[in-house]
Amino acid sequence: MRLASLMALPVIYVFTHDSIGLGEDGPTHQPIEHLAGLRAIPGLVVIRPADAQETVEAWQMALQRREGPTALILTRQGLPIIDRERFASAEGLRKGGYILAGSPEEKPEIILMGSGSEVQLLLKAREALSKDGITTRVVNMPSWELFEAQPADYRKAVLPLTSPHGWRWRPPSPWDGSGTRESMDASWAWTVSGPRPRAKSSLRNLDLPSTVSFKGPEN
Repeated sequence: MRLASLMALPVIYVFTHDSIGLGEDGPTHQPIEHLAGLRAIPGLVVIRPADAQETVEAWQMALQRREGPTALILTRQGLPIIDRERFASAEGLRKGGYILAGSPEEKPEIILMGSGSEVQLLLKAREALSKDGITTRVVNMPSWELFEAQPADYRKAVLPLTSPHGWRWRPPSPWDGSGTRESMDASWAWTVSGPRPRAKSSLRNLDLPSTVSFKGPEN
């Protein structure tokens, strides 16, 4: 894979069994830690689609890309099809990251960001938070590399975030002293503006897998 990246070969790699949810045989089937290694390879574009429609877009992107290899990260489990009449088109995958739920003109109190099988959980969380009057945006981030290639204005429109570390759309690195160790592919939430979400949130009533927690980064 590294050689394919160095030689800019248009190879397509397909990875399966990617999920934070436990499989029938336990946690051995969810090698999500490999994603950090894949994303560290220069020239390799990693795409983690959220449903079948995004998978189609990802395949088209991979077939059309001639500048280097592409890795598709797919799950072993069946994922629900996102209702694109209610939410943004799956074509947003081509930009690497896009606003899936929420108006671009709206200033949210919280931004929830995720990819792959976690996106369906973010949509459930947004629905629960909306019942508490909390304005929430869901950002789908299937490919960090494709998102980084977009113009700065677009990236800031999708993720209008600021931090003590300056403008950066990624979480602080877990190893450079700027943050704590974090799961690189858990779903993150940022408070953008306004008051903190109230403690009594409808999130507590969500029917979520036991391996998912919204209380901290260690998911």
